[in-house]
Amino acid sequence: SRELGARKNARLLLDTANNMEASADRRYGADTSLRGTMYGADTQLTDKQMEMQQKLRQQQALGGIYQAAGGDPVKAARLAASYGLDGKQFTDMAAADQTRTQSNVKDARSTFDNMFTRDGKNGPERDENAEALANDLAAKIVPGWENMSAEQRAANRTKVVDATRMVQGMNTLRNNSWFQKVGIDAPTPAFSQLPDLSGATVSDVGMWEGLTTPDVRSGDKKISLRDGGTRYLPQGTLTESQLRILQNNGATRQ
Repeated sequence: SRELGARKNARLLLDTANNMEASADRRYGADTSLRGTMYGADTQLTDKQMEMQQKLRQQQALGGIYQAAGGDPVKAARLAASYGLDGKQFTDMAAADQTRTQSNVKDARSTFDNMFTRDGKNGPERDENAEALANDLAAKIVPGWENMSAEQRAANRTKVVDATRMVQGMNTLRNNSWFQKVGIDAPTPAFSQLPDLSGATVSDVGMWEGLTTPDVRSGDKKISLRDGGTRYLPQGTLTESQLRILQNNGATRQ
């Protein structure tokens, strides 16, 4: 019975040892697998970091190129290509800018649609020449006109309409010399903008001047320019808002 008990104990110890060895093998295998997984993850992380750093350096280079090009995407695309870099984002930007500019110009030109009329054979009709004049004046007297929002253009529209009507009025009285009336002097070309008003004076045409100046009457408005030139406006057409435009541009009222 003692021998049988010893055999059982020996068998138990052997089984325990085998179990411990198997557990150790499993732990070793798990450790090896874990180290392999960690190494693979480290390799993937390093590759990802390198890719991110490369993209960051490229973006920094493209940012420097854009700045060197003065914010011009077309120039930036050419400069990027000269360095062997992909300038697609600049060409996309240029295309978007062109589309936006074309849309803004179209919207700006529609601002004055049907706002001016002239006498036609069958009554008042649309004056497209006045609309074109208004668009030209808007670009000259309102900075950034074509890049404004519709709301911003609407806020400046009255100013442009007033300026347009003044230029139209000046054109009706531009041929005011006797030499022009008898055909010796050529007609004065139509005005397309307001004159240089710095140092100009605004006054009423007197009786004598009204009698001796063709097409001009007493009571019309006379704008005497610093360079010696004169512009006339028909009586009753100069509004207070138009006078403010003249004054804001350097003219004084006598």
